[in-house]
Parts: sequence; C-alpha cells; structure tokens
Amino acid sequence: MVRSEDSRRRSTRETPVLSTVDRIHAQLRREILEGFHRPGASLPVAATATRMAVSAVPVREALRRLEGERLVRFEANLGATVEPISIEDLRDIYETRKVVEAAAVRVAVESDAVDKDHLADVIARMSEAYMAEDHGASYTLHREFHHLIVNATVQPRLHAMTLSLLDASDRYLRLAPGLPDEATVLVELHKDIADAILASDPQGAHEAVIRHTDYSLGRLGTRHFANELPPLSDI
Repeated sequence: MVRSEDSRRRSTRETPVLSTVDRIHAQLRREILEGFHRPGASLPVAATATRMAVSAVPVREALRRLEGERLVRFEANLGATVEPISIEDLRDIYETRKVVEAAAVRVAVESDAVDKDHLADVIARMSEAYMAEDHGASYTLHREFHHLIVNATVQPRLHAMTLSLLDASDRYLRLAPGLPDEATVLVELHKDIADAILASDPQGAHEAVIRHTDYSLGRLGTRHFANELPPLSDI
C-alpha cells in the first residue's frame, strides 16, 4: 500500500520528537544517577526545557518516563522533583539485588561468558583506586566491574533486571563514597567475586555476591540513615 503524503509528513514530524524525548530522558537520568540533581531537588519543566534548548513537551514526556523508573515524582504545587532516597528504597534495591544479581552472576559463570582477562585487569585497577581513596576512579571501576560481569549474562530479562538494579544503586553509592576504613573490606569483597569467576566456580560467585550486597546494604544504610536503622545484625 502506498503511504499518503499526510502519513509521510506525520511520520517525519514524529520521529524527531521521539528521538528528542529519548535524548532528554537519557541526559536527565544520567544527571540524577550521578548526583547532579540531589534527592528532593526540583526539576522545573520550563527551566529544563530552556537549558536543553527544546520545548516543554518532550521534557514532560521524559520526566514521566523517569517517574515510571522511580527516579522522579510529581507532587501537587511542586511539579517534578527528584525521588528522595529512603531506607525502605535502599533495602528494596539491595535485597532484590541479592537475589537477581547473584542469579545473573551464576548464569554468567556457568556459561563461561565473562571476559576473564578484562575482569582481572579491572579488579586490579579498582583495588588500587580504593586503596588510594580515589573516589572518582573507584566509582567508575566499580561500575565497570559489575557491568562487565552482568553483561555476560545470556538471559535477556535477567540481564535487564540486574542492570536496572545496578543503576538504582548508583544514587546511593554516589552520595556515600567509601571511607578509608571501608576500602580494605570493599576490595576483598570484590576480589572474592572475581576469584570465584576466574576459578569458574558459580556457587562461590553466587555466595560472594550475596556477601557483597549484605555488606553494602549495611554500609550505605549506616551512612545515609544512621538514626533510622536497627542494629546491623538485624538487617
């Protein structure tokens, strides 16, 4: 069937709008996850549109997408604001990660899909960054470490779920970089994961991920919500 002239014009008009929404969504998402917009900060549609040199329409659509990802909320008389952090959200993320990421790592090891040379290089550089208290490099290499492993997962839904949880963790990690007395523990926990993968030990990798997520929940919970937490032994 030959498309009408109106149909062709409509398609031409719609495509840039969709790509603009995608671009704004990606930029705002990155800014929120990296801490450029703090929890609770206002995201005015008009100001955001001006900053990004676009109309208000794609900005609203991008913000609605972010609302669906629990990164933005809309409140009466306030408009869009960055989703606050909370102990409930932190627990939800890490308790879910403990199940999902551990399963993803097991699948990656069982399928022998992890680039082991790359993994060994990343863990070595990450260990150096942690011990040197280089927070920027530590964060970047920590993210590379987890994504390298998860990207080897051969099950698409499991892969997507794990990446979403890693992104959700990023806000908390950005706001609470490792302290000097935590560096040794963080290095050892990640080395345990890497060593199990390098040894092709899926059960060992699974258990190492659980130890890592349990420690991270306690560490981040204490750093962010010390007055709201029960004793760590109860978490």
